[in-house]
Amino acid sequence: MNEPVPVAEGDCLSQAFVLNRKDLGQLIERLKRTYERVYLPVGDAFREAGSIEGISFTGARALFGPKKYFFPPRESLFGFTKDGNIEDLLKEEKGAVIGARVCDLKALEVLDKYFGELPEPFYLTRKEGTFVAGATCTEPHQSCFCVQFGGLSTEGLKYDLWFTDFGDVILMETGSARGEEVVKDLDLLNAPKELLYRKERIIERVEREQGFRRINDKKIFDWFSEEVTHEIWERLAEECYACGKCNMICPTCHCFDVVDMTDLEGSGERVRIWDACHLFRYGLVASGHNFRGERLARAQYRIYDKFYYPYERYGIFACVGCGRCFEACSADIDLRDVLKVAGGEGS
Repeated sequence: MNEPVPVAEGDCLSQAFVLNRKDLGQLIERLKRTYERVYLPVGDAFREAGSIEGISFTGARALFGPKKYFFPPRESLFGFTKDGNIEDLLKEEKGAVIGARVCDLKALEVLDKYFGELPEPFYLTRKEGTFVAGATCTEPHQSCFCVQFGGLSTEGLKYDLWFTDFGDVILMETGSARGEEVVKDLDLLNAPKELLYRKERIIERVEREQGFRRINDKKIFDWFSEEVTHEIWERLAEECYACGKCNMICPTCHCFDVVDMTDLEGSGERVRIWDACHLFRYGLVASGHNFRGERLARAQYRIYDKFYYPYERYGIFACVGCGRCFEACSADIDLRDVLKVAGGEGS
């Protein structure tokens, strides 16, 4: 997919269009003709599209992101019988995720790194077959801090369509050939430049309301390189319940376990399920040794796996500033406190 490059034509933009809210259902029906399932943000999560009544792309991101449609919590990899027959369960799926936010798309780019280095066919096949339409956040959550990781800019992001919801009308920008194909089937007017200006003003306001500034990536990485024994790790370990809620809700966490599920006839499936590095059994191996048996080691590893290991390996952080972990945490542990210390703003 290509990033959109709006081209001015008089007072309109050739790759930006006006979608009246009453025509949103027409767009969803058009997508349903091509894609088996269409998912929209409904309440606190993405759900399969039914009625569009009450659907809005305003506000901030959903509490539960769309990661599960690309990397399911439980997935059968292959089937087998006691006779040695193997059934490959990889299949092409075509779905559409509508209303993902910048943090969701940045999280998918992180997963692309993890699952693309040694190509993982299930994730990559599902990612290739999914139509993605993003949406501009119009209000930040109290827990959001995406500004520290680049803010709400869509520059360089991969998507098919992008929405900015103004109420009665929605600014719709194309970002790929797939998006353009969908637009061709709809009778839409080119968007006036004023809508794009209004979108930029919304982004500026939301970023300003978050009250953060862009972090210095190298400074943060260097701090993690040097402060393995910093007192903050003890403090986090004392507060943490090691429940794994932050792992399960994080849009970039990617750890999994693999188990063989068999029946009494000797047939079965190899199944991949999400795992969580905060859980006691995460580091437990067959000999009985647990290489992260201490809660401190697990609490520290989770944060190093956001700010140290991915930067060392790929030059990126595996945190997108969505704030979901803080919102879900029973102990109110806030990653922003760690970043303040790492950035020299706290102790």
